[in-house]
Amino acid sequence: MTLTNDDVMILSDMFSNILDRKLVPINQRLDAMDRRFDAIDQRLDAMDRRFEAIDQRLDAMDRRFDAMDQRLDSMDKRFDRIENRLDVIEFKQNKMSEQLKEIDARQKLFEVHTNKKIAKLQDGIDTVVEILRLHNMVPV
Repeated sequence: MTLTNDDVMILSDMFSNILDRKLVPINQRLDAMDRRFDAIDQRLDAMDRRFEAIDQRLDAMDRRFDAMDQRLDSMDKRFDRIENRLDVIEFKQNKMSEQLKEIDARQKLFEVHTNKKIAKLQDGIDTVVEILRLHNMVPV
């Protein structure tokens, strides 16, 4: 038994019809999947736009923080200079305190010596006055 050309054509049409019937639901499913992927793609594009907006906001914040960093750096430099000046003032204050203590000690020593000399002088004057009284040279 051999197949003729017409037989092959009939078989081909049959297979083609069967395949078409089987492929229609598959094509419909594939079309539905394409639509779902398109919807997902649109959602991802929307998310991408949102992320770009967030990225721009973060870039603006980054620039602000950089400006704040620069300001804080300049403030640090100023505070360092102030701290150095305060160290110098503290050193000078300590030096002056030492000098004042030394002056105070010298002043006390001067007072002690002066009081001793005044006491000696007073004794000498008292002696002279007594001697003058004995010789009736000073009124009693």
